[in-house]
Amino acid sequence: MATGYAFTRPDADQVKFTSAKTGEHVLEDYLQAAELGDRTLAELLADVFNPTTGELLDLATPTQITQSFDNAAAALASQQAAALSAAEAAASAVSIAGGPVTSVNGATGEVTGIADLTGAQELSNKKLRAVYVVGKSVVNAVATGTVTLDLSTSSDFSLTLSGDTTVVLNNLPALSNENYAFIVKVTQGGTARTLTWFGSITWLTVGGTAPAAPAASKTIEYIFTTDGSGVFFGRKGAAT
Repeated sequence: MATGYAFTRPDADQVKFTSAKTGEHVLEDYLQAAELGDRTLAELLADVFNPTTGELLDLATPTQITQSFDNAAAALASQQAAALSAAEAAASAVSIAGGPVTSVNGATGEVTGIADLTGAQELSNKKLRAVYVVGKSVVNAVATGTVTLDLSTSSDFSLTLSGDTTVVLNNLPALSNENYAFIVKVTQGGTARTLTWFGSITWLTVGGTAPAAPAASKTIEYIFTTDGSGVFFGRKGAAT
């Protein structure tokens, strides 16, 4: 080193540089401002650039980060909804002890424990509502001679007499401690015809005699009941 020269170290605040974009800076202050927490500028740059090649790292964009958060939030909401749905389904399951249906799944509607209701059933301590059965009337508009009422097809019959008529029955249901009823509506044409009923009828009339057949151009309903014993109870219903 040559003699006669003096070297001095400048103070940190004397080392300045000027940026074309941001103006003049003190180097020490500028470098400290570039640090983040306890991480140096070099460490921060290594997060962005490959320290070996200097290439930009494949970082997620703000849009991608936002989308990831949205997807995570949607997945969490779906899991919460599924858990709530399962809890609601369990709470809504119905158990019916002692009945023909033992349970109903609140989520699927599946009915389990259906009892066999064929044959005679014990109905003690049970309540029954009246059942109304709507059936199609069997109509015979030219009844004459022997007319057979098929009780397996209907319990409502309508006959318009065109000649003297005898009524017989077929296919009476098998009854056991039960009652069965059917109605026969009889209409006369312009000429009154005779009407003969099937046997074993106890008429619920004064004196127990059969009511007269309708007069010409008139209509009478006849109501019959039986308990399966072979005896029928008959009564006159509405008439014109």
